[in-house]
Amino acid sequence: MATCNVCSGQCFLPSGRYHDCYSCGGRGYGSSTDQACSACAGSGKSSSEITEPCWQCNATGVVVDPPSYATPARSGNKTDKTGSGSTTSGVTSSKSKKTNKKEDISDTVCGLSFLIAAIVGFVVYSEKNDIVESLISSVITFFAAAALLYVGYYILKAVIAVLKVLLVIAFWFAVAVFVGNFLEFEWAVEIVSNIPK
Repeated sequence: MATCNVCSGQCFLPSGRYHDCYSCGGRGYGSSTDQACSACAGSGKSSSEITEPCWQCNATGVVVDPPSYATPARSGNKTDKTGSGSTTSGVTSSKSKKTNKKEDISDTVCGLSFLIAAIVGFVVYSEKNDIVESLISSVITFFAAAALLYVGYYILKAVIAVLKVLLVIAFWFAVAVFVGNFLEFEWAVEIVSNIPK
């Protein structure tokens, strides 16, 4: 257990908001005159600031494993206030997903390359009975297979992206022809008439 490093063990954090003045009820002037309230000098707020329970320690003042930072993330990033720490959403989560995807691809490519290299090395060793030549063949095969798999993956990815774009274009073209034929545009009617039935 350690003292919370966010609220310094005070259990509560200032909110920047203040209670209404006890004398004028937040109006800023007296009840019977138009003069400014003498208790709050016309501000309508008391000097007592509203506090909120500490988001890090849940108003206990202590934490089991304090994080290395002292302030919560603000300006658009939401924090998890369940007591298990703070996590930010948005940009961080999308970056972590991209990183995990790249790691998955690398693991798959390395695994397949190693398998291919092992098979080639075994075949070379069984034919020539030379361990050195077998190891050299395995290393060369590993790097060649890895390069080919990476290139093949990105080519396939590019082809899929192009196909998606072509499908979208084809869909909207078909919609345009259908609408044009319905409105009896000459170009659309001609396209429809040339479709084999």
